[in-house]
Amino acid sequence: MKQLLLLRHAKAESEPSLDDLDRPLSLRGKRDATAMGAILRRRALIPQLVLCSPSVRTRSTLALLAPALGEPAIRIEDRLYLASWKEIFARLASLEADPDRVLVIGHNPGLGDCAAMMLNGEADREERARRALMAAKFPTCALAVIELPFSAWAELAPKNGTLSAFLRPKDLPGLR
Repeated sequence: MKQLLLLRHAKAESEPSLDDLDRPLSLRGKRDATAMGAILRRRALIPQLVLCSPSVRTRSTLALLAPALGEPAIRIEDRLYLASWKEIFARLASLEADPDRVLVIGHNPGLGDCAAMMLNGEADREERARRALMAAKFPTCALAVIELPFSAWAELAPKNGTLSAFLRPKDLPGLR
């Protein structure tokens, strides 16, 4: 089994004078990313590989998560900037190493669409509730945890996974 962690970057500043690629995190974004790192550590969701968009907001999100992640391999990849679900999917399917748990830090709508495309048609009541939350909105710094029933990333195919968790900053203890 593989586990895919899809994390939308934390809340960024709306700074009209900056290029989108260069927007920094807001104070709320910094707080949310730090809290999400603690949740990843507490739930033992520690990736062996992190794939991250090159934007300032995604790299800053990663930097705030890093103390909780141990020492995963980290790849900052230009092709993940505003990537579509198909681009994210293709990148995962092309992984040369075979880590059991991969974290992708990226952007919407591609990240949320990728999460939706990974899920199979079967879900119990609790998972249906998680899927409904995710479908309604994939907010900044939200995390989708997807269980995938294969042994190599090259076997990746749409509609095979289950959503074991969908964590939003507003649901984390001590936030909002």
